[in-house]
Amino acid sequence: MEVSVGKAMGQLGGGRWAQVHDFVPEDEVKLIQRGRLVAVLGVEGGDGGEEATPVETGREVLARLHELYYGEVEGGAGEHLVRAIERVGSEMEEGGVRVEVVAVVLMDEVIFVAAWGGGVWTRTPEGKEGWISRAGEQESVRAGVKSFSGRGREGQVIVIGNSRFWEGVAVGTLRTAVARGEGEWAEAVGTVLHGNDRGRGGAGAIIKIQGLRFKIQEEKPRPEEVVRPQEVKERKERWWEKWGRKTGPVYVEYRDRTKERKKLLIGGLMFLVILAAGAGVGWARKVRLDRRNSVLGVGIEELSAKLDEVSGLLPINPVRARQLVMEAGERLEELRVGGAGDERWVTLESKYKRLKEEAGGIVRPSPKEIIDLGLVREGMVGKKMVKTDEKLMVLDVKEGRLVEVNPSRGSGEVVAGGEMFAGAKLIASYPGKLMVLSNKGIAECPMVNIQCSIRVNRDESWGEISDMEIWAGNIYLLGRDQVWVYRATESGYGTKSAWLVEQAELGGNMAIDGNIWILSRAGEQESVRVEVRKYTRGVREDFGVVGVEDFGGDVIYTDGEAEKLYVLDSGNSRVVVFGKDGQYDRQYVLDQAGGASDVVVDEIGKKMYLLEGSKIWEVQL
Repeated sequence: MEVSVGKAMGQLGGGRWAQVHDFVPEDEVKLIQRGRLVAVLGVEGGDGGEEATPVETGREVLARLHELYYGEVEGGAGEHLVRAIERVGSEMEEGGVRVEVVAVVLMDEVIFVAAWGGGVWTRTPEGKEGWISRAGEQESVRAGVKSFSGRGREGQVIVIGNSRFWEGVAVGTLRTAVARGEGEWAEAVGTVLHGNDRGRGGAGAIIKIQGLRFKIQEEKPRPEEVVRPQEVKERKERWWEKWGRKTGPVYVEYRDRTKERKKLLIGGLMFLVILAAGAGVGWARKVRLDRRNSVLGVGIEELSAKLDEVSGLLPINPVRARQLVMEAGERLEELRVGGAGDERWVTLESKYKRLKEEAGGIVRPSPKEIIDLGLVREGMVGKKMVKTDEKLMVLDVKEGRLVEVNPSRGSGEVVAGGEMFAGAKLIASYPGKLMVLSNKGIAECPMVNIQCSIRVNRDESWGEISDMEIWAGNIYLLGRDQVWVYRATESGYGTKSAWLVEQAELGGNMAIDGNIWILSRAGEQESVRVEVRKYTRGVREDFGVVGVEDFGGDVIYTDGEAEKLYVLDSGNSRVVVFGKDGQYDRQYVLDQAGGASDVVVDEIGKKMYLLEGSKIWEVQL
């Protein structure tokens, strides 16, 4: 079954957390038996004292749902989904946390829907529409999980959301937005949610069935390996042949042996004394060693158990896992004095270092080189890169050339350039077209034939433009203290207007997903401070990223389909990943990031692309 999923999120905070989760198992057995899971989660409560925050509780809900639904592959998917959601909801509400889970499972041509709170609305290809589970009804009943199943139809639309989503979005607004498609739907509905306090903590997803083709190739069984038994040669021993061999007579001379016996007795006594003394010293040393080994052994067993606990907690509670890793590191140092040469201690040290990196979200991938642009044109170096459809578009700012790269084939070709691209410095993409900022202004290049034309003339009042993005067809320019927007019209683009309500000193890079995220650098040289700012409808929100040390940044990336923020930190040769709530998630550490100038991420395809001079690298997420 081929589907597209659009996501819309309201503002978070105020004791509320929400998320849209779209998961396709990599394991073929789980994919066949359990299918693709699209779920909307909402959490209220758990935001005070020493209790878990809504964010931590939400992650626990998501991890628990995965464990219960994908943990076993026996039994029907629909029945298993209902049991998993009911158990998660019951466990959380017993702890005083109000939780909502609305989920859709897509398998072949069958759709399973289950809702604990929230609501599900659908529209058929013929235009008929209605509620599968009306929002608000279940809140007053709480008789269990509502569930439905049926065959999907090409062109059918299913919208799922938690109760705050349906409070913030009217069905009339939804009906109009659905007709506009998934991309514009997310922007339109997201704008309504952000501008409506009733939509705080709301989350929703639109699922559109585009085709009913679903095929998984079966892996051919490998031929069994045959192990031949070793031939063992038996060695015959001949010692018995020598037994009983006769010898001649032996003659011994007679003499008085009294003195010799005395000497032998005295020597034997002295030997026994020395042996006893040595045994006493050895015994004392053995006691000391046994005592030390006993203390070391107990410590190693305790440390091993703690590291095993860290390993188990990593996928479900990374915050607690990081705390335990710090404790394990302190205990490891305490044991270093007596155990540095002990094989058990060395093994645990290696395990600790590995878990410390995992708990810290440190990933050391092996990147694959996609293409060397120097082979397309000698001396070509890329500076900016964007993703459009299945291609990467790279801007060579030095020579003013546009290169189209096919990552799957590892091929590239120059598709545009010339006088119009003189001084070209920025590039942005939108479905079906590219925009290039050059000395003459902003050129639009349709993807069909790459015939570029100036659509917005250069305006000296812009000042220094450091970045450009397109969202909902509108062009956004990042200036020194203002974000300028040119809104799309039927005939082209309107006049320039200021997007920020209040001017502010801005950074050099931005990304848009309905909100505008700006990577800002403040301070002087050695005291430079990097921060990520979030702006909604022209107003800066109270937002910041936390959880990572020595944070630096050059480029920020996200889009309407991405759940995370990605910051290229070339100074530390890494790409740091944050949730859109500002919480640190992980970091990809690799040498190529140290020389990279741009980053593009495809979360659905689970790939990240780095532009490093003339080379483009692919990293598996």
